[in-house]
Formats: sequence, C-alpha cells, structure tokens
Amino acid sequence: MAGLNERNTGTPLSGNKTISVIVPCYNSEKYLGNCFSCLDNSAYKNLEIIFVDDGSTDNTAEIIKRYAAERENVLYERVNHTGVAGARNKGLELAGGEYITFYDVDDEITPNHFSNLKRALESTEADVSVCAFKRKHVKDKKNGKPCKVKIFTGNDCEERLLCQNTFDYCLWNKLYRAEIIKENGLAFPVGARYGEDSYFNYFYFKNVKKAAFSTAPTYNYKKNEGSLVRESFKESRLDIFNNLKVVIDDAEKSGDAFTHSAHAARALFITEALYFILKFRYKNKAVTNKLVTLLKQDLKHLKKCKRVAHYRRLLIPLVPVAAAAAFGKTGKQTEDSLPENFKD
Repeated sequence: MAGLNERNTGTPLSGNKTISVIVPCYNSEKYLGNCFSCLDNSAYKNLEIIFVDDGSTDNTAEIIKRYAAERENVLYERVNHTGVAGARNKGLELAGGEYITFYDVDDEITPNHFSNLKRALESTEADVSVCAFKRKHVKDKKNGKPCKVKIFTGNDCEERLLCQNTFDYCLWNKLYRAEIIKENGLAFPVGARYGEDSYFNYFYFKNVKKAAFSTAPTYNYKKNEGSLVRESFKESRLDIFNNLKVVIDDAEKSGDAFTHSAHAARALFITEALYFILKFRYKNKAVTNKLVTLLKQDLKHLKKCKRVAHYRRLLIPLVPVAAAAAFGKTGKQTEDSLPENFKD
C-alpha cells in the first residue's frame, strides 16, 4: 500500500530537489485534518512527507494511513514511545531528500513556506535557511511585500544562534542540507524530552559557513491547550540543561566568544524556568537553588556577551521573579532533593 512502511518517492519534478518533511506525532488526531490541508496546499510539490507516530493510542495511525494510501510521497512509520527526539531521529534515518525540514502537526504553514525556504537557501548558496514565524494566525498574502533575504556568514551564524538573535532554536522554521546532517552524524539526544532542538541546531550550525534569513513569516506556531506554558511546571523541562551543558562544554573549546554566548543562552532558559517555578508554585527548593547557582555563573559571561538584544530577553521573565523574591511571595518550597534528570 502506497506510503505506509516502504519508501514511495514517486517521480521528482524536473530540476527540483526533494524536501523531506519530518512530522512527529503522538495522539494528534484532532490536528491532522488541518495538517493535511497545509501540506496539500503547498506551492512546492516535490515533498517527501514522513509521519513518525510515537505510539499513539487514539486514531492517529488510522487517519495517517488513509491519507498516505492516496499519496505516493507520504511515508508512515510507527515507533514505540521513544519521545519526540527519538521520533525525529527515525525521520532523519528515513529521509531521502536533499533538504530536510521539520513540521509540528498542530501548527500551520502558508502555501509558499517550503518554496521560500528553498529559494533563500539556493539563491544564496547557504548551508541553512531560516524564516520568520508568528505565534498567531497567519494569512498568506499573495500580493504582499516581497520577501527580503538577509545573509550571515562565518562565526556570526553560530553566535547569533546561541544568543537567539535572528536565529532561534526552533526546528520548524529552518531548511537543512541533508548532506551536512549525514556527513557529521548529527542526531537528537536520545531520551531528551525538552531542549533537543537547541542541541541539534548548535551542532548543525557549527558546520554552517553561510545562513540565509527570510523576513516573510510563513510559519504559524500555535500553542495548544496542552502546551507546557499552560500546564504546571514539569521536571521534564529540566532536560534542556543537560543538553545545554553539552553545548557549553563544546563551546568552551571554540574560544571566548562562543563560551560567553553559550552561557548567555543558558541564562535565558534559567530565567524562563524560574518564572514558571514561581508561576506554578513548584515546591522543590533544591532545583531552585541549583538554577540560581548556575545563573550566577552565567551572568559573569553575560557581561562579556556583545548581543544587546539578549539583555532584553532576559529581563522579561527575570523581573517578576526578582520582584516576587524581594516581597517574599515566592511560596514555600519543601522538597529538597534533585530529580534524576537534574543531578549532574
């Protein structure tokens, strides 16, 4: 049956390179209809769409299989609860396109999303192309202003990524060259539940000599009701600090500028974590103390980080945390042992 557990790439369009679109999903049945519409409406047609189902217990598998059976360029693969990092690794393993991108099943893209990314990559001969995105509904404007492409080169690319200045850690607004991923053996950290994108992008950008940024916001990031921002603070969020520790250790081998930027990146995630700890009255004092200790280390590097925009991003979550601490409104914390994923 077409598109299920074997590769069916169809006939590539003449002169057009294939983009492999990796879509991890878990219990995603209510989002799939809109996801299919976005993919079907893509102006760029030479797509290899890879759905990796991480052991869904709803009707996700059946819905995707019906969709795949009618299309030669759709592949469905099921894995058993490997987490989003494992699902994406399976997608990378299966991908046969010259270019690779990622798409979250509950988000939306404009019809020109893939074509804009590809055009920016090829017209500038870049190693990666990145597009702007919005966190609210995006309508495709066919007669809007032309998309502008900005070029960045050398170490500036990696430093901007670390400080999330122009380039962020998101996966879904980027188009990667498959050869860079394969030649350098890049993959997501197995078992990571949070922050696997920062890890992957850091090691990819180490191999980037030129990056293209498209100013057109063709990706619509939607926070659904089950997102981390709407739920209580989860200790799985602490996984990101294990990934950032690997990034910092590697950056320290590359010189002071990268070291300062890597520590500044961790400082941003620490302030966000402290904000959510305050917001949801998280009770583990040992976790808070360790985060504060790490933040003090990182702030020493922040003084030497030349990315001014980073200071503004740090202040937004830090102000309410500092105010709550000053007025004694942080809530009583009782537990005093670190969770397993935050001990090292």
